[in-house]
Amino acid sequence: MPSAPIHSSLTRSLIRSLAPALQVLPGSEIEAICADYCLYPDTYYGDPLRTEPYLCFIDGIPFHYLPNEPVECNNWRMEMRGGVPKLVATPLSENIHHRHCRVGLTFYFEKISAALLDARISDAAQFMGALCHVLEDNTLPIHAVEGFDGMDVFALDRLVEPPEGKRHSPPSLLLAGVGPVDVGAFGDPPACWGPPPPRRPFMPIPGFPKWSPRIAF
Repeated sequence: MPSAPIHSSLTRSLIRSLAPALQVLPGSEIEAICADYCLYPDTYYGDPLRTEPYLCFIDGIPFHYLPNEPVECNNWRMEMRGGVPKLVATPLSENIHHRHCRVGLTFYFEKISAALLDARISDAAQFMGALCHVLEDNTLPIHAVEGFDGMDVFALDRLVEPPEGKRHSPPSLLLAGVGPVDVGAFGDPPACWGPPPPRRPFMPIPGFPKWSPRIAF
């Protein structure tokens, strides 16, 4: 998953790729987007009071991954209890993926547009940064293969049922403290995947119906 420096680098590259006429924000806000605002979906868990006003929540779940996967950090949100931020588990409700994406993207487009029209430049920049983070997360390899019937880092969570009374303790959380594991050298992919990576690094895996594509790296 992308770290803070990677998010900052991706956001900076995105802004630099825009035509000068489209770079309408002042330099100070552009720098803030790259160094701070683009981290909001992650820093929310440590600084909810500052970041939550610029984040989208759908059915109580943060709009972070596309499509919605109600696992790990997406199952938690910060609530004020007795004047103190407290981490609270959210309901494990199932969402329709397209609706989740549509609602989240519409939320940011409307917020950004309204803030620009009202000349609330800092607000617009913070909404932009939060949206950049969501899009950047889902262009990185570990998230890019997520999706309907896809494979992601939380696959084990869907294979192992947490014990009764610990529904919010999936394997991905319990294994979070485990150090790096040496799995050894990777061999060639199965023959059904076609030529090995050096000869064809990106290809659709044959043998699946057209409506259920798989990708080999």
